[in-house]
Amino acid sequence: MSTSRLFFPALLGLLLLAAPTAAQDGREDTTSYAFAYEFTSKDPELGQAMLDLLVEAYVKDLSGRVHALVGPRGSVHQDGSAGFSIALEGVTQREIAACSILQRDERDSGMCFVAREGAVDGLDVEAARAALAARLAEHAGHGPDAVDVSDLSWSAGDRTFRWVASSDAMLAERREGALDLDDAPLTVDDYLLLAFDAEGEPPFSPRDLRGAGLTQDFQGNRAVSVWVRKDRAEAFGDFTEAGLHEQMAILIRGRVLSPPATVVDRLEEYFVIQSGSVGGFTRDEVVDVVLELQLAGGLLERHLVSEGEAMPFEFK
Repeated sequence: MSTSRLFFPALLGLLLLAAPTAAQDGREDTTSYAFAYEFTSKDPELGQAMLDLLVEAYVKDLSGRVHALVGPRGSVHQDGSAGFSIALEGVTQREIAACSILQRDERDSGMCFVAREGAVDGLDVEAARAALAARLAEHAGHGPDAVDVSDLSWSAGDRTFRWVASSDAMLAERREGALDLDDAPLTVDDYLLLAFDAEGEPPFSPRDLRGAGLTQDFQGNRAVSVWVRKDRAEAFGDFTEAGLHEQMAILIRGRVLSPPATVVDRLEEYFVIQSGSVGGFTRDEVVDVVLELQLAGGLLERHLVSEGEAMPFEFK
């Protein structure tokens, strides 16, 4: 009897110590949470079918970001005609806050001319190429995102010249379809030296556009149609006319989208972006370009409709 009186209170104490609360051991409480969003468009030419494709591409991109943050405890779903939701389970308040501000990467998008020797006093293209080659040799086998070349920029006149890497699609095409940088490291030819304005921004950006959509080039391949804002059309015309017979590159999210094209005429309110690759853009590529131009240009905006725990979502 005396043994049992001593044993059970002691065992109870051990059990209490072995099962501390979340507050006691520093763990955060978790909950289920969800966000509902809708997209609205300022592009009068953007039809419902195109909007559905853009939301689908956005959800696919955002799904990867949510999974990287909370793993299988988070998912993203397309809802209704222009909506999507983020559903979270077993997450902390900090994880909820982090998911609430997830966006696509915001890096340079726009149009720039390719630098050439003698274009501006003080610009030494050969010296710039040598400096880039040395930097890439130091980081052989690494991709563009892991090689910092920001300090290799040049300022000359009213422009800043920066090295910009090609898109993954272009890098893979130069390597017979496989993006294998171990066997075929980055070279200077995987970059373009581009002319930005004095502040380091593209001279023309998606903010200067009033619309972007899908079209076909003269060979029937997928391409991107672009409409310039009427109040920026003349300035864009002057920009392209000053660069006649020069090469112009399209930047999408900090990378050169496709081989640069030679400007052969003054462009004002409308132009077409072509892939430059055999067969043109893939479906995913062309939708991603349109999505970036729409988002970066402020033409496609996402709005929070509702948020909370275990709540129903209704989209108009």
